[in-house]
Amino acid sequence: MATVKDKDGKQFKVTKGAPQVILALSSNAEQVKIAVGKAVNEFAARGFRSLGVARAEGDGQWQYLGVLPLFDPPREDAKAQAEREIRQDEPPKKPR
Repeated sequence: MATVKDKDGKQFKVTKGAPQVILALSSNAEQVKIAVGKAVNEFAARGFRSLGVARAEGDGQWQYLGVLPLFDPPREDAKAQAEREIRQDEPPKKPR
């Protein structure tokens, strides 16, 4: 979360995170839930992760603003690491 001042000096808060987490804190979640799910699925189909974004005026309630695509390619060693784990019959390690 960040607190931002606009050009007129008015403060507002912004936050980003997993779309479902941002939905859970947003007062307009019921109105945007279907559109958010659709956007997340469309981005995923194209190989993107998603970030939800919300804004709150002063100490007011969070309003879901939208979903952003995030390109998060696998690390260069991901394939070799997965192959090592398969050979060693180890459970996959969560990426750092």
